[in-house]
Amino acid sequence: MKTFTVIITMLLWGTFALAQNIEINFQNAVACMDEPAEMHLMVSNFDSVNAITMHIVYEPQNTVFDSLTNIAAQVPGLLYNDVLHDVTQQPLGLILVSWSSTTGTMMGTDTLFTLNFIFQGVESPVKLDTTTEFADFHAVALPYTYTEGYLQAESIPEITAQPLDILTSVPGDNVQFFVQANNATGYQWQIKDNMSWVDLSDNTHFTGTNTNNLFILNIDAADDSTFYRCKILGCVENISMPAELNMVFGIEENDQFNQLLVYPNPSADVIRISSDKLKPGNYKLDIYNVSSQLVLSKEISINQIEIIEFDIRDLTPGNYSLRINSLSAKQQTSGTRFLITR
Repeated sequence: MKTFTVIITMLLWGTFALAQNIEINFQNAVACMDEPAEMHLMVSNFDSVNAITMHIVYEPQNTVFDSLTNIAAQVPGLLYNDVLHDVTQQPLGLILVSWSSTTGTMMGTDTLFTLNFIFQGVESPVKLDTTTEFADFHAVALPYTYTEGYLQAESIPEITAQPLDILTSVPGDNVQFFVQANNATGYQWQIKDNMSWVDLSDNTHFTGTNTNNLFILNIDAADDSTFYRCKILGCVENISMPAELNMVFGIEENDQFNQLLVYPNPSADVIRISSDKLKPGNYKLDIYNVSSQLVLSKEISINQIEIIEFDIRDLTPGNYSLRINSLSAKQQTSGTRFLITR
């Protein structure tokens, strides 16, 4: 009778052991270059475990192991050690984790511990070696499955719309520079001061200095020919192209602004510009929208009276201003306005 009872007990224990399948899940960790990365090791069905022997493998050329923290209360005194060993001349990092107790775990689903790395910028896996083993009170190996984790780079900010140059002839106006970026965690607008770029902060003249929209209020002559750019903050800092604020004074009064002949006006695809009011030389032709943003620019050379053609098919319908500036004498500015209709 005793023999029969022992056999039944052993069969029931064996059935329980076979039914218990431990699940180990290394959760992916995201970090920036040379910054800490926390990888949590989650366990499920982690009951009646009395001994742990884990060999965790990582790539030391792509990440640096720092420490093992956040150890579950169910496994007090858990030990670990970081070593390197060669496998076919390719060094691998090996974290040895061990623990044993006469009291089995009753964890269910929880975090067993957290692996702390210093990320080196290259995606790399963290996984278990085949020598890993979990055992019960009777030193019987328990079956387990696991999912490897990856140390991954955080998304880098990508600029999708650069700030555009602004031209205005109205002192006292408010103007706006705009930048657009994906994966940005913040923004910092800067102004160029001689050869250096200086961070801006909000005051009575600038607002939105830490957003993607910079507003310059009540502009005056001191704002003429100033340059601005935006630092896009994130995993890696990205910097926009600089944009210039230009102010044109006195054009309306001396009637230079209407001395150019543009036709057809309105136009749908091409405008033609008569150069009979311009002296021979090199010029820069700029087109601005109603928001005073530069949308097209082209350098031209005029040797005699001629007709200049400008393709405007990529511009949306609306009102535009055209400026022609002499490259040899910046003060010689001519311009006019035209309308695009379709």
